[in-house]
Amino acid sequence: MTTSAATRLLQDTRYLPYLPLIYIAWADGELTDEELASIRLLAATRLAPGIDNEPVLASWLDPSEPPSATSLLRLLERIQTLAARVPEQERSTLARFGAALARVGDGELLPSVERALAELEDALGVVSAEAVSAILNDSSPAKPSPAKAPARSFDVGTMTRTLDGRDHAARNHIRDLLAEPLFRHQYPRSTARYREQVWTWLARLAEAGVGALAYPEVTGAAPDLGAFIASFEALSDFDLSLVVKTGVQFGLFGGALYFLGTARHRELLPRVATAALPGCFAMTETGHGSNVRALETTATFDQDADAWIINTPSDAGRKDYIGNAACHARVAVVFAQLHIADVSYGVHAFLVPIRGDDGQPAPGVSIEDCGEKMGLSGVDNGRLRFADVRVPRDNLLDRYASVSRRGEYSSPIPSADRRFFTMIGTLVAGRVSVACGGVAAARVALTVAIRYATRRRQFGPADGHEVPILDYQTHQLRLMPALAAAYALTFALRDLTARYLARDESTAREVETRAAALKAAATWYATATIQRCRECCGGAGYLAVNRFTALKADTDVFTTFEGDNTVLMQLAAKGLLSEYKAQLGSTRITSILRHLVARASAGVKELDPVSSRLRSAAHLRDPDVQQELLDHRYDRLLWSVADRLRRQITGGVDSFTAMNSCQQELVHLASAYAEREVLACFRSAIEGVRDPEVQRALELLRSLYALERIDDDAAWFLSAGVVEASKARAIHREVVTLCAELTPLAPRLVDAFAIPETALDAPIARRERG
Repeated sequence: MTTSAATRLLQDTRYLPYLPLIYIAWADGELTDEELASIRLLAATRLAPGIDNEPVLASWLDPSEPPSATSLLRLLERIQTLAARVPEQERSTLARFGAALARVGDGELLPSVERALAELEDALGVVSAEAVSAILNDSSPAKPSPAKAPARSFDVGTMTRTLDGRDHAARNHIRDLLAEPLFRHQYPRSTARYREQVWTWLARLAEAGVGALAYPEVTGAAPDLGAFIASFEALSDFDLSLVVKTGVQFGLFGGALYFLGTARHRELLPRVATAALPGCFAMTETGHGSNVRALETTATFDQDADAWIINTPSDAGRKDYIGNAACHARVAVVFAQLHIADVSYGVHAFLVPIRGDDGQPAPGVSIEDCGEKMGLSGVDNGRLRFADVRVPRDNLLDRYASVSRRGEYSSPIPSADRRFFTMIGTLVAGRVSVACGGVAAARVALTVAIRYATRRRQFGPADGHEVPILDYQTHQLRLMPALAAAYALTFALRDLTARYLARDESTAREVETRAAALKAAATWYATATIQRCRECCGGAGYLAVNRFTALKADTDVFTTFEGDNTVLMQLAAKGLLSEYKAQLGSTRITSILRHLVARASAGVKELDPVSSRLRSAAHLRDPDVQQELLDHRYDRLLWSVADRLRRQITGGVDSFTAMNSCQQELVHLASAYAEREVLACFRSAIEGVRDPEVQRALELLRSLYALERIDDDAAWFLSAGVVEASKARAIHREVVTLCAELTPLAPRLVDAFAIPETALDAPIARRERG
């Protein structure tokens, strides 16, 4: 384009009506051939005679010589200078705006030209109001959008107490401790320094009585394991290395003494509770993780010495990943195969000193630091080997089995299988605690991401106002379902904790099944949610000070800690297939064939065929409808897996092979079980709420949790004929709608997590003042 043509367009008032269209035509990029042809044709046939003799318009519309950036900027300045005199009502379309420019600029405007402008505008396919707004604001810096009126909401304190449940006081005790100056994150930090810092924090918790909560020998009162689990969870708001270290010292080590030992072992608990006796829990071996029965470490009774001889027979049998072992532990609870003469009595627990008072390894004990890890760098994980380590006979934790001076083995539980599962079952608290800790970490991530999303503004409508990124639908769809799941899982884990505390012989197996499924579901959820929240914070989420570095690294192991999640889901599914879970534990399922056949022959209740097509919001948000869909999926999957196993086994396939061929279905079954139980617990929690605004918010969260879970498994619901395609689409639309409805409540919903500001300590999530 020639300099003359550029100057002529800006100076000749006869071109004023065309300026907005020409600018918009070039502003978003090069003209397409179709757009150019339309504009050229209209310009050539509808212009007043003589206006374009040079030709100026043709030069501005030549794709081979587009206007320079300077020419386009001068064009915009010319328009904006005149626009200050154009009334607001004349800015509704580019054609009207161009005509108004001609009038205020003393230009020439014929009726035929105004009609031609309207046709040009239509040919370009622009959105008139946005196009005019873009012109008038293009040179101005973006402005923040006006503050929105606060949404109808709820009392945050009431919501916090609802979430906290019966152990609200214990959680508040931890929150108060975390507000102390001692508890602060430090960056950067070396592994050695971090480990010592975590030990200092743990000592403060012990001093404050946290370690004594579950030991009546220390408090002189009834044990309050629920308060201990609540404290463990509340610590997750701050530092997960401290959480794990606390769990090892007071939960696993102290818990083993309390649950597996007898009076002489419990005498040690006051020293455990004050951290005067640091200990560790040595179960896992390099070659044997979840398969506790196959542990190789041996404890052989020496009758002459009235002692146990502890040995590590191979590299695969060394104790591995043992928390507290590399630096601080003085004593270990060691799980080993108990041998008397030539008879093996299976896995039992023994109290074995591993360090002397000087901190050096005890005779026959080799201690190795596991070294740097992906996360939890404040936990000193180590490896232990034993070479003819001798401990007194009384060091057997003998609540469920004892050995006399003469080497006579006795147990109040005759069955070896039942004895093993009873012993392991006392440790279910570990899975409950890890699940609670994982969800707590996800709540921290959500708090950071949602607070950030309400403040971080980016892009916006053409009027120049930038909007909070939480206003974007995709952002809502990334965060709101995770927020709903955080509430749902929190209530489910409160219920699981209560069931664990109230368990007896008749309910123990069901609690173990529930704990296995929920631990897996909760920690998988935590891993996915923390990653999603990190992404939602962009580059700011990549900075260590904003917590995601530690949250991601530290929680990753939760998916395998206290049992690999996939294995736990299979374990839960086996428990669901029969009330005789102990028989399934070794995959010997022929004994429950009658049960499976009965289940298969009974069939599964079919849903109302009309219901598969209903798609109104009232129908989809009905809690009974949501529960029925999740229950039906669980029942169908249970029947399907049971029937498949029955057919294989009756066809001659051995039970191990049959079970192995169904692993994928077993995991799906356990996941379906977890989700239906989570929803049931959420509903039960809402029923106990009296505050109408809190109840309303929880009902929105409950509907979003349930419908998003159904939407996530839409392939199964469609293939099984449970819902029709139109209903599946309606469910997805309702998920989108619920996300939008919950967004205004989201800041208060994360505030209700009651994470202390000093514990959260993420610059992008600090409360706004004023």
